[in-house]
Amino acid sequence: MATARYIHLRDNSSPNIDVYTSQIVVYEGETFDWTISGQDGQQSVTVQQVPGQSWPFTVSSFAVSLGKGTQATVPAGTAGSYQFQCSPAAPTSPQTLIVAKVHGQCGDPKGLPGSWFAWQNSQEAAIVIKAVSGNLPLVGNPSQVVIPANSTQLFQIATNAAAGDYPVNPTFQQSGSGCCPQAGEPKIVVSSPNM
Repeated sequence: MATARYIHLRDNSSPNIDVYTSQIVVYEGETFDWTISGQDGQQSVTVQQVPGQSWPFTVSSFAVSLGKGTQATVPAGTAGSYQFQCSPAAPTSPQTLIVAKVHGQCGDPKGLPGSWFAWQNSQEAAIVIKAVSGNLPLVGNPSQVVIPANSTQLFQIATNAAAGDYPVNPTFQQSGSGCCPQAGEPKIVVSSPNM
């Protein structure tokens, strides 16, 4: 199953997401452009809510034409997994849209193995989030991740991550000083499917 993380076109600061992608991951508050490649000969496609199912957007559909994307903004408070469909239909239908909950750099992201979350760095400098010991329970098993200044990054909890609390130490990349002095020790909380 392909998961879309998108490219930035030079003429557009919003990420581009191909409407025919089978699984798309975005975060609350993110603005992106639905796009089509035209490789299948389609000049336009409608992205729409699956009838009778929930949908995070305030409109029920988006008309997308070849050459120019159609902008969409994910409303705050809509974290979850949704299905959508295209007309004409995508090769895999319905498709999945995952909306990740956004956490500040001093927050405690929580989720099941395989789930997604976003860390937001509201600082004017890049931060490094390091595991206090061992590695972070994220895909790729890193010991640390860097989040650029004033940005939001998506992360997936590893599917084999054991349930538990994983303390982290957020610091400024350049100085190494802590950026969460009042927050205590932030952590990633991996839930158990049985909880």
